[in-house]
Amino acid sequence: FDGRLDARDELRSSLPPSAAPAAHPPDAALVLAAYEAFGDRFVERLAGDFALGLFDPARQRLVLARDAIGIRPLYYCRIGAMFLFASEIKALLADPRVPRGLNDEFLGDFLVGTVRSSDASTFFSAVSTLLPGHAVVLTPGQFEARRYWDFDPGRQTRLGSFPEYAEAFRHHFERAVTRRLRSAHPIAVSLSGGLDSSSIFCLA
Repeated sequence: FDGRLDARDELRSSLPPSAAPAAHPPDAALVLAAYEAFGDRFVERLAGDFALGLFDPARQRLVLARDAIGIRPLYYCRIGAMFLFASEIKALLADPRVPRGLNDEFLGDFLVGTVRSSDASTFFSAVSTLLPGHAVVLTPGQFEARRYWDFDPGRQTRLGSFPEYAEAFRHHFERAVTRRLRSAHPIAVSLSGGLDSSSIFCLA
């Protein structure tokens, strides 16, 4: 598990009492409890930035998932019956069996600025990236990828006045900051002196 979970309290309270871990569990323990309670839909209940790999020995399956926005990277390589995954491409290239050949088509798209957000290719022909908001289930006989989250481009917010928009923004802003204060680790704020980081700091 590489990342940080937000809304830890909400996730923990949604678990059945028998599945809830200790009072202050690490993020990885919460992820595992969510998988055991909700199966493959567990990833839809995770909020935060993360990349994870979860092996289920009883069912002989590997689950990979990446956060909705794609803040944390996750790469994988399939060579015959071998499957490798890592948070960085250089970790995959540490295995001498992974081909180092360049992906000329992706390199060309990158240089002219036409890389598509739905393209799982990388600069290396043998290495792919798990797209944001996607999960993969790998078994000895199957590789299944699905999108578990996406923006709703048709959704609109219509309020009656500017003060109502301001109040709605404050509500969502407070909710976002509050969720990120529920961390298993110490909290820090990086201040640039601008309005955005100062607002986050003051609200926190």
